[in-house]
Amino acid sequence: MHVRYALDNGINGTGINIRAVEYGMNTNHEDLDHTNAAFALNTTINSGATLAYTEHGTSVAGIVFANKGAYGISGLAHGANEYILYPEWTEEYGYNRVLATSNAIDNSASGDIIIFEMQTYGPNGNFVLAEYEQAIWDLTKAATDAGIIVVAAAGNGGVNLDATSFNNYNARGDSSAIIVGAGSANTMHLPLWYTTYGSRVNVHSWGQNVYTTGVNGCDIVFGNDFNQTYNSCFGGTSSATALVGGFTAVLQSYYFEQTGNHLSAQELRMLMVNTGIAQGAGVSIGPLPNMQAAILELNNTLSTAHHSFSNFIMYPNPTHGILNINLKNTIAADLEIHNIMGQKILERNLKSSNNKIALNNIAKGLYLVTIKTEKTATTKKLIIN
Repeated sequence: MHVRYALDNGINGTGINIRAVEYGMNTNHEDLDHTNAAFALNTTINSGATLAYTEHGTSVAGIVFANKGAYGISGLAHGANEYILYPEWTEEYGYNRVLATSNAIDNSASGDIIIFEMQTYGPNGNFVLAEYEQAIWDLTKAATDAGIIVVAAAGNGGVNLDATSFNNYNARGDSSAIIVGAGSANTMHLPLWYTTYGSRVNVHSWGQNVYTTGVNGCDIVFGNDFNQTYNSCFGGTSSATALVGGFTAVLQSYYFEQTGNHLSAQELRMLMVNTGIAQGAGVSIGPLPNMQAAILELNNTLSTAHHSFSNFIMYPNPTHGILNINLKNTIAADLEIHNIMGQKILERNLKSSNNKIALNNIAKGLYLVTIKTEKTATTKKLIIN
């Protein structure tokens, strides 16, 4: 994922708050006990939760946030402000995924990142993304509408989300979460046999052989100490989502350091899709995010921000049929419109200062309009209603 390009330049998640929703983690692990990794206030892991469930969270936290020490794991976003886990199953309120998710959102602000290490049963009984459940979809959409970034596992059920059995789910529209599939841990970037897939899956990362903290059956233990455990075979859409979650925090921190603002979930998703490394042959799981390419693209955008051309006029917004583009003093440019999945849905060569673009055949929703000249590229949000 070329995250080392960011880490080598001191970009490591600084200024970003990270939350996670799953079962538990070991905050006493030597790679977490010197960090701001903690459980949400007034939550205690339910005594019925097995080691396999609680250590899953230790492995995820290691990938995202582990201390950058002399040995062991360095989390991708080890410079983030904090990593707070909202457990699904607690002594205080039993098993309640919806409450855990709601609390994570209630305690987050625009620009924060929430990682959903959850899956649920789909219409055929196989595992799919958690937002298949209406309540989780509703909460996810509320979060992304508020500027919170949600990175969520696609699930390990080998299911096609474009199948007709998901028509009702797809009819809800886009929650704007970044949905993550699982690919091979090599340069072929092949979809793994168990990953849920389809056009709703935006990006992928390694779903096998990920080295991290905690116990997972292929363990390395120092000094016979449970708090010094590591494993070399963490996988599933779980490891892939943790990797993309850490990646997202690092990318967000770079933009925040440069501008004092945050990218939206839609902007981050489109940036990762447009600059990612193409997946290999097989079912659709999206590209592998590429940190170097994403940062260079951001640099290109930021370096052209001072040009007066960036103030091109676009109206009406919202629109429901016609979009007017005024290029001011420029008479030639290229227009591209992407949906928030990063897919290009329209392009035009503009040959005058004033242009009228018909949008009658484009579905309602949020889009990104990019105007490119030889030296500039500027993007603005557009709502079609």
